[in-house]
Amino acid sequence: MRNDAWKQLHPQDSFIVKIVKPIERSHEQALSFLYQPVIGIDAFGLYHTLLSSIDPSDYDSYEQRHAELFNQLLIDLPRLYKARARLEGIGLLKVYVQQTKEQRRFLYELFPPQTAQAFLSDDVLSLLLIDSVGQVKYEQLVKRFRIPKIDTSDYLEITQKFLDVYEWHEQSMSSHQELFSQTKAQLEQVPTPKITVKDASFDWDYFLESLNGLYLDKVHLEEEGQETIYTLHKLYGIDELEMKRLLEPEIDYSTNKVNLNSLRQQIIKQYHKPKKQIVETPLADDSTGELTKEEQKVRRKNTLLQKGFTPVEVNVILSSEAFNPMVFLDTLKRQKGGFVANEERWALENIVKQSGLPDAVINVLVHFILVAKDNKMLNAKYANSIANDWAQSRIKTPEDALTKVKELVLETGESQHTKKGTNQKRYYNSKIPLKKESLPEWVDQKNEETPVSKEEEEFFKEQLRQLRKPKEEGGS
Repeated sequence: MRNDAWKQLHPQDSFIVKIVKPIERSHEQALSFLYQPVIGIDAFGLYHTLLSSIDPSDYDSYEQRHAELFNQLLIDLPRLYKARARLEGIGLLKVYVQQTKEQRRFLYELFPPQTAQAFLSDDVLSLLLIDSVGQVKYEQLVKRFRIPKIDTSDYLEITQKFLDVYEWHEQSMSSHQELFSQTKAQLEQVPTPKITVKDASFDWDYFLESLNGLYLDKVHLEEEGQETIYTLHKLYGIDELEMKRLLEPEIDYSTNKVNLNSLRQQIIKQYHKPKKQIVETPLADDSTGELTKEEQKVRRKNTLLQKGFTPVEVNVILSSEAFNPMVFLDTLKRQKGGFVANEERWALENIVKQSGLPDAVINVLVHFILVAKDNKMLNAKYANSIANDWAQSRIKTPEDALTKVKELVLETGESQHTKKGTNQKRYYNSKIPLKKESLPEWVDQKNEETPVSKEEEEFFKEQLRQLRKPKEEGGS
């Protein structure tokens, strides 16, 4: 995509923007709440930037260069090209190009988002949204945009008919037909581009053939369910035979039709159900049963030191094992002077439910994002990408997670970040320990939802004392 972007687009290429019809407030709400989680923040920003280039009283923009877009959005050309493609793919943008010897000129035709009701009634868009935000958040969005039905059961309708109120002259209608036809032609609505996910990776003919032994209305399935089945295939990688297996229980043999809503819900439940955590107990041997809790902690600490972890890294590992992720996140945020936003809470809950990673591993992930990288927020997209990688890499212990973090830093070349105004290093490196302020100050901090016990406070006091030792011994 990156190399292709430079072939398809150049900063000096010019463009103009046209809209097919005005963007209304209902469209803006759908774009913010429903489209944005699917298309991403770059595409969301690009759509608004293109739209803002058009005067509210007009339907097209002045001509400008793509370099201006880079400056406005603070993104590079590959990211802009990818964002543009995401708008095209979801039906919000059509792109035309005019090539001359001197230059290349683009025409961007901007389409309004579908209304919330139309979006949520579309199987393809709904499935993309569920895959982006999860079923719980999806149901919250449905509730937000649901239009309540008016209960008229206790009333008698007395509405008057059109012909009871207005005069109607059939001859006048006939005499103006030509004018009306011209008016309709001038005001012809441009349909929103239809989204389709059909491609060669799912053999539809083979799939239909596999259903031959079932009493099934294939015409109905092809007309009403093809897009849904293609979408489910694309989202979850379900092949033809697996799709047949999932479809069979959803056939209504009184009509010989597939209950598509039920099929969709069952697949979503199956593929979004929480994964069971597989935890490797570091001290799982015959002798641990004879040790007290304190002795187990000492043994665990010595084992980690023998493996080559620094004292500070050991303290991070031990603290990650001592608390559940929400308490860990809450205290880290309060130590930084902030609070846990709803988006962070949802992001963490989703990782806990979906990834199957042990709590201690998730805590190392949270620590890396908020402390080592000094981010203000736990960004869901970034956290999910790391959690996905760790889940697929079968990371089961915090020490494995810490090793992964070091690899990640080295790969991304982010190991030389320093805090502005100080020389303090803020990175993970095999030769340099974690930053000394890396652990949260749990002393006298209570979480209203999940209180910290006296035992936990004492544990962290000891961790903090251990952290300060090198500093005190060094005389700084």
